[in-house]
This record gives sequence, structure tokens and C-alpha cells, in this order.
Amino acid sequence: MDACTRVGVVMLSAAAVLGCASPTRPIDWDRLQAEARLVDSPPGLHVLSGQGRQTWTDGEVTLRTVPLGLAGASGLRLVADVRGKTAGPVPFIVDTGSTGSIVSWASPLADELIVSRSKTFHVAAGRADSGYMGSLPRVSIGSMWTSDLAVGVVEKPSTNAEPMNILGMIHLFHTQLNYDGAWTLRSGAFRRDPLPAAWTMVQFEQGTPFVRIVDSEGNTRFGVIDTGAPRSVVAQGLPEGEYVIPATDGTAAMRVQVSGTAPWGELKIAGYTISLFIGMDVLESRPSRMTFDQGVWAIAPSDPR
Repeated sequence: MDACTRVGVVMLSAAAVLGCASPTRPIDWDRLQAEARLVDSPPGLHVLSGQGRQTWTDGEVTLRTVPLGLAGASGLRLVADVRGKTAGPVPFIVDTGSTGSIVSWASPLADELIVSRSKTFHVAAGRADSGYMGSLPRVSIGSMWTSDLAVGVVEKPSTNAEPMNILGMIHLFHTQLNYDGAWTLRSGAFRRDPLPAAWTMVQFEQGTPFVRIVDSEGNTRFGVIDTGAPRSVVAQGLPEGEYVIPATDGTAAMRVQVSGTAPWGELKIAGYTISLFIGMDVLESRPSRMTFDQGVWAIAPSDPR
């Protein structure tokens, strides 16, 4: 990704295509100019270009889930309440299926955004949205905070049908995400053992939230951990039904029953062809711990009951 020219923010989430298009809320460029918040290159783009990492202060925060709340659809979304320097809290979808993060210009955080008119981005995978690159000088989630969070700025309000406040994988990669009946995000010294005793290990593909899966015919494919998707879906052209997530010891770490299809085909991301989007229905079926930068998805033993 070239941060010096056009910046791309790739959206993988299977939740990204629900609902109808939202009205736009145009960016107030005159206001940005008057407040000295219009820049050529926003801080933090080095993280998006792979030239750095997003570092959070040591901390631990409990995330929350909210019902999808759409007619004809069910499921949960994972949410963090995000604060800026003074604004907030603003609900953000915690979306490991999205590479980058985006913020609605209609959000209260818009008052703190630094924006570039020359650097743009496009949201892919089922969405036609595009916008401008920006940066939030300070962002906190509970006791965790970070500076210069690079975001795509979209000229649409955030709604249940189309969330426009999203915290993506590139800003979560050096944290640890744990589910044990509740969701916890940990950073720094608060992170725990990536592989608790007697838990099963699934290996992430290096530097990604992607895992190997096996279809009903024994073919090895790739799936993405997608906390932005209320339920798991396969790419168009692939059968629904059972997919197996193998552990590093060759056993079946988890069997995934898929009964939904994404409105797009297989996606080629970072050299991997993504066939399965592993959503919240599966991720809440067993306690697990995801330590992405160490490549470990630890899954608790099956409940014997």
C-alpha cells in the first residue's frame, strides 16, 4: 500500500453490504482550513502502508455486543466505545474482517479529525464507498489509548444498516482479543498467555487474521476471522454446509456449519484467496483467544456436557 499516492482501505466484512445507501454529509473543507485541520498528509499513514505499527498503552477493556437490529436479519456485532481527545464515547464496530478503520464525518469525532483532500481511499468488497484519508490525534478505548490513528473519512452517517465508524484489523493487530462469555481487548503488559494449557492452537497465516479451512471435499482453502460479520458466510460459488478449521496437530479444532453466502465471490487479499468469512455466530460458540501478531488462535476444549 502506497501512502504517498492513493491510499486503499480494504473492507472484507460480510456485514458490509446490509441495508440501503445512506445520505451523504459533505465534509466542510472551509471549516477544516480555518481550523488548520486540512493537511497534505495526515499523521499515522505509515501504519497503513506497513511501515510501522499502531501501539496502544497497556490496558484491558471489556467490549460489548449489540443486536444487528435489521428487519429480516439477526446476530450480534462487536462494539467498542471510542473517545477522542474530548468527544465521545462513539460506538465503533470492532471488525477484524476490515483492514483499515473508517469514521463518519457525521460522528462527534469529526470535530477532531485532521483530513487530507489529496489522499483518498476506496472501500472494496461489496461497498462502493470512497472518501478521504484523515487522522485522529488521540483515541481511547477504556484505559487503552493511542495517538495518530489513521482513518478513512466517509461522507455518510453511521447507521445500523451501514456502520461507518469501524475499527479495523491494522489497528488491532498488536492487541489480544479474548472471548470467554464476554469479549475483552488487551494490550501491552495486560496481554495473557497466547496458548493456555489444554487449549487447541490454530495457526494464523503470518501477519494476517486468515486461517486454513477444509471444505467437504477435502480441499484446503482460507477463511478470515471476521468480528464485523454477525454470521458466517461463504463466497459466492462455494457450497454452504460444513467447513473444518484444522488445529496445528492435525485434528479438527472447530467445525463450522455455514448457511449463508456473501454477495461477492472469493477475494484475493495479500496473496490469499478468501473463501469463508468466520463471523460472530462461530466466534461465540467456544471460548477462544486471538493473538494476531504471534499468529495464535487458541480455542478452549469442547464443553463435555
